[in-house]
Amino acid sequence: MYVDINKGTASPQIVWDSLKAYAREAYIQQIMQFNVKTQEEVDKLEQQATEAEKLFCHNPSPQTKARWLTSQNTLEVILTKQVKKSLLFNKANVFATGDCWLCCLGKSLLSKLEPTEVALLDNPISEAEVWEAVS
Repeated sequence: MYVDINKGTASPQIVWDSLKAYAREAYIQQIMQFNVKTQEEVDKLEQQATEAEKLFCHNPSPQTKARWLTSQNTLEVILTKQVKKSLLFNKANVFATGDCWLCCLGKSLLSKLEPTEVALLDNPISEAEVWEAVS
């Protein structure tokens, strides 16, 4: 598509940035479609589980109990997968934005300090100095 309409007017950097933006948007769209489909499936299974439970309460029999337990187990498996995915995402997010960068900053500052200097790491939000010299 791009090759057909390109007349050599766009720089390679603009082409590369456009391709990255297009790929990112396509990826986000697929994730959103998957999440919507999964949520619809969860809603459907929740409705089936409540109907099976009501049916079992009104007519307790081995068949209705088996149907109720099957629908509950299926729903539980899907919800467990969602919780595991959320926990994994949370751990990855904490690692990417948590204390890791502060530890790396501290190590790099300690390696660059003179022997007569002491590292002083403060809250990154405050505007305190990162190190101060010892006399």
